[in-house]
Amino acid sequence: MGPKEPWWKDSRQAKNSIFVEGMGAGLWYTLNYERVIGFGLAARIGFGYWTMSAATTDTSVKISTLAIPIAVNYIGLSRGSHGLEVGAGTTLYYVSGDAASGGMTASGSGMTAWGNLNVGYRFHPRRTGFHFRIGFQMLIGRGLGFSNDDYTAIGTMPWGYISFGFTI
Repeated sequence: MGPKEPWWKDSRQAKNSIFVEGMGAGLWYTLNYERVIGFGLAARIGFGYWTMSAATTDTSVKISTLAIPIAVNYIGLSRGSHGLEVGAGTTLYYVSGDAASGGMTASGSGMTAWGNLNVGYRFHPRRTGFHFRIGFQMLIGRGLGFSNDDYTAIGTMPWGYISFGFTI
């Protein structure tokens, strides 16, 4: 075994990852691209889109959400392909909705951003291969919280994440 590499160097030959994250910063799922940029840091951007709808005999509701997570993770606390990741970021959310009932309709849309802090386990190969992450994060933003009655108040919500992908 040779000398330990300096903290600012990263010997990973595989610096690009593409992965699907479940739960996580995008709430349900996102498709992500991540690049190891050096100094033990990896920058990521993702994309998630989903719709939900419900209907009865005379009422219908449809909501569409676009999520774009942007984050930086410190992955320098690793040995080989296994490591601890800690990071921070924000997710931009665009939400639109339509409702119809009794001959009346309503629609609306808006954009918001929630912050997040995360800590977790990461399997990131030094060369090409399978990429895996699992961990815990804290979402921070307006209206968040399991018992927050004030949608204008800043709140927090604990949340998990898991991702699978490929590193090249």
